[in-house]
Amino acid sequence: MTVTQERKSLFAKRELIEKLKEIALSRDISLYKLVNDIFETYIKLIENHIDLEKAIQDHRVLRKVKSIGFILIPENTWYTLVEIANNVMSTICEEWRKLGTRIAKHISEKSTNVFADFSWILENIGISDVTIRENSDLIEIKIASLKLRKPLTDLITKLIEGFLVGLNYHIVNIDVIEGLITVKATKKGLEKYE
Repeated sequence: MTVTQERKSLFAKRELIEKLKEIALSRDISLYKLVNDIFETYIKLIENHIDLEKAIQDHRVLRKVKSIGFILIPENTWYTLVEIANNVMSTICEEWRKLGTRIAKHISEKSTNVFADFSWILENIGISDVTIRENSDLIEIKIASLKLRKPLTDLITKLIEGFLVGLNYHIVNIDVIEGLITVKATKKGLEKYE
């Protein structure tokens, strides 16, 4: 017994159809196969509750941060390493400050929303409770997390400080206790908040 596949006509913008034809040609597959692959993939994403735009953004930022030296590491291992390294903390803190500056330079060259991308980076190193408030004169980055032990709190503070300095901000206030970080800064030349 043979199964016949029913075909349907769909309408799309001409430029989209032309782009799909180019992609199909470059992959040496038919337009029919490409369109069906796209539909099947999109349906799988929806069925798995995956937001396509967020997945694309996550992939783009992950690729970007990997290119500047970040690696994925198990959370427990990460915390253990940070605690072991506590005796050389000042050197490590300075390295994290420099890393923050490098991140700022890299992201600012390629991003349309540097603070959203920085927040994503923090989220992907285990810092999920990030609040960033901007007004015309002041930026405030606040992190509150029970997972932030003292050594990691110091490192994340230096990373944020370096990031803001790398974006040409002047740090006006840093308030740090274990599990809570608040950093306030103004664009250089607007240091009236001190």
